[in-house]
Amino acid sequence: MGKREERLAAIRHIVRNTAVHTQAELLELVGLAGFECTQATISRDISDLGLEKHGRAKCYALPEESDFARLVKSAASAGNLVVVKTLEGSAPGLALVIDNADMEGILGSVAGDDTIMMVAATDEIAASTAAYIDAHKRK
Repeated sequence: MGKREERLAAIRHIVRNTAVHTQAELLELVGLAGFECTQATISRDISDLGLEKHGRAKCYALPEESDFARLVKSAASAGNLVVVKTLEGSAPGLALVIDNADMEGILGSVAGDDTIMMVAATDEIAASTAAYIDAHKRK
């Protein structure tokens, strides 16, 4: 994998696991991940990845996660579990997106009609995942 592809993979990981509000924040986090780049490079990467700002917190999200912005009503954690409430009929499809997103520390998910239960490896991962999903939910 080339340097650019490694940087894009790092950006995907950062955006999935951290609430990033600005290009400057993303530039700093990419630097902390070991990649030297400029604001212009980050701007091109944002465009190439199709990142968009979603949710009340206006955080960057990957295009495949835009469903969160439209379909999620709420997310909360309890221990190492995350419970996501969705619009009626949306949970099965959204659970598939979650499973395919390979979210760090998420062991799996089970969906009903309008609720998804996710199992995280730790309580901390569950809390941060719920906070991330909640930050990207519909307005």
